[in-house]
Order: sequence, then C-alpha cells, then structure tokens
Amino acid sequence: MAITVHHGEVATLRDRHFDIVTAFDVLEHIEKDISALKEWSELLKENGLLYLSVPAHQRGWSHLDEMVGHWRRYERQQIRDVVSAAGLHTESLWCYGFPVANVADLFFKVLERRRALDIAHRQSIEDRNAQSGVHRSMPWLQLAAGSLLGPLMGLQRFFYHTELGNGYLIKARKPPSK
Repeated sequence: MAITVHHGEVATLRDRHFDIVTAFDVLEHIEKDISALKEWSELLKENGLLYLSVPAHQRGWSHLDEMVGHWRRYERQQIRDVVSAAGLHTESLWCYGFPVANVADLFFKVLERRRALDIAHRQSIEDRNAQSGVHRSMPWLQLAAGSLLGPLMGLQRFFYHTELGNGYLIKARKPPSK
C-alpha cells in the first residue's frame, strides 16, 4: 500500500479528498475554530479521520499562550462540542503529557516569562501565530530535554483518560452522507 502525504493550506487542497487529515497544535491559533474544523472536514472522504491536538485546560493559560498567539485552551467537553459542531464524531479523546510534559511546561514558563511578556506586548496575535513553533530562545535545552526525557514519555499512556495532562489528542470521523 502506498501512502502519499500532502502538506498545504486548505485553499490549495480544496479539490482533493483524503482518508486522513491532521492538525497538531493548530486549532488554538485560529480565532474561528469551528469554521476551521468545517473546512478541514470538507477535505475528508466519507468515514475519513481527523487527528488533532490542542492545549488542555484554561486554568493552564499563561504568558506562553499569549507569546505564541493562542486564542484559547480547551476543556474536554468544549473540544468535543467544537468537533461535533463541525459535523464530526469524536471517536477518541486522550489527555496527554502527564507527567513529563507538565514538568517541562512549568520549566519553560519560568525560563520564558520575561521574553514572552515582551513579545505579547510588542506583537499582534497574527505575528505571534506566524512565529509560533519557528524559533525558541534555547534550542539546546529543548534538544537535551527531548533526548533525556523522551523515553519517559511512555508513562503518559497510563494517564490518557485522566485530566492530568496538558494537551488533548482527538480522533474524529466524518460520518457518511445521508
């Protein structure tokens, strides 16, 4: 079986239909999240799957969310409702990241506080979104943390059905036409 991967903006892919569409850590950067999900759903074949991840828990909102241009963080029921409003059926929803990503998240919140607040006050949300994930002030630290903590990330599978993580991973299906 051959697998073909396409990467691009929705507008460039509109004439295509796919078995799977993925959007990891994207939806929280879009003001009109339901509209975006509807557009992504239009790219799916009947019974096609959408996989997406979003940051979890509004209580976790911090200067880092502002720095990278997030509009929101999601609660479990909220992301289910948004997916449903876009005409998709949530098949699986896991809360991931506990315990290692939570600790790393706290670490980066402390290290990046000053820079994050400066960026949030100087740049528009559109500029912050454009920069999100592009560069970090300490790439060596991220590489070291990933290398050292990567093997420990397997622990999170024991906590997927709790609310202890800092992100949600969603598997949703496009229902067949009626």
